[in-house]
Amino acid sequence: MRSGSAARAPATVLLAGTLSLLSVVIIWSGALSETGYPGEIRTAGIAPDGLCADLFSHWLELCAASSAPDRIPVRSQIDMLTLPTQVLPWFFLQERRDGRYQSIIAGTRLTDEFGFEPRGRFMDELLSNAVYHARSKMFDTCLEVGLPFYYRGSLSKPADRYVGFQRLLLPLRATEDAPVCMLFGVLRFYERTALSDRELRLMEFDAGSLFHCSTYESGCWLSWPPGTAAHPGR
Repeated sequence: MRSGSAARAPATVLLAGTLSLLSVVIIWSGALSETGYPGEIRTAGIAPDGLCADLFSHWLELCAASSAPDRIPVRSQIDMLTLPTQVLPWFFLQERRDGRYQSIIAGTRLTDEFGFEPRGRFMDELLSNAVYHARSKMFDTCLEVGLPFYYRGSLSKPADRYVGFQRLLLPLRATEDAPVCMLFGVLRFYERTALSDRELRLMEFDAGSLFHCSTYESGCWLSWPPGTAAHPGR
């Protein structure tokens, strides 16, 4: 789903097996893959669930519409009346402006949990420099390559109630002839009881760490960045 015009060499699946309840897929491509890594080894990633899965299914429907150039939806397709109602409180829409990510829409639950109105604020104002640097790489790749991202991690500044989160990033155009400069998705928070033992250990070792990250390529979820392995919970 790369928005550019360069042709992609078809990937060849060389090996498929099972390891730790995950299918391991090794992909070789002589040219750059969609995420920009030549000859990369990829393992199966973790697919979104719950609200993130609901919105991802909706995004796939928008991609199939004739008004979606290169199968990337445009903002005019985002209608609050047709979005899955259950995702609306956790829904967000951001735009990249001069290399920074500004909040355009934030659901009511996000506003409540943040304790302030995030609309109009930039992401680099809300995160530490280290966390922002890591997260912005995913945001940039989501837009520049035109691929969804799904990740789950611990909050860098845990609240009294919430300590973890999951986020789905989906690429979006402002207009049909515009570059991909917007993204939308779901940001959902978790209480400690919803985290696995492994996730709790990671959180205690490094607040703000990611538990896993996956990107959707060629019809399947793969771990990101290449060379990392997904760990499915408990």
